[in-house]
Amino acid sequence: LIGSSFPPLNMARWTGDDGGAAASRLPKIRAASSIIADHPVLGVGMNNYASVKHLYGTGSVGRTHKGVSKIGGELPHNIFLLLAAEMGLMSLVFLTWFLWIVARRAWQAISATNDDLSRAILLGMTVALFARLLVHDSVHTGHLSTNTFFWIYSALLVARRHPAHA
Repeated sequence: LIGSSFPPLNMARWTGDDGGAAASRLPKIRAASSIIADHPVLGVGMNNYASVKHLYGTGSVGRTHKGVSKIGGELPHNIFLLLAAEMGLMSLVFLTWFLWIVARRAWQAISATNDDLSRAILLGMTVALFARLLVHDSVHTGHLSTNTFFWIYSALLVARRHPAHA
């Protein structure tokens, strides 16, 4: 809604030159995929992605230094690829399980409340949590361990109890 107030800025963002930022993600995705293929069970270890990425030829895209794109840092710009590369494919299974619990508890809390304001807040938090994770974190560099938004919203949604159950 706010973005529609600035159409020239939005059009420039979508149609203008991004300085190679979008193209710089492809080699990072290939590198992450190769790391996952080589270390599918345990990954390369927490916070070790940047240490081993150089072993997986990323090619040169955009402005480079020693074959690694300077655009966007070292991480793959996808939290799911980063998680699987660092902690193995089972980490994605555990994340899916955790998200299922959060979604189920959130739905129970939304369904159980009779207060429209509480229902709107819970629904907004749920949508915000999943939109952030599934949209933003799919194209942004970050890590779940430092994503306080993810942990606080998850905790609040899971901890919410209907007054009858308290």
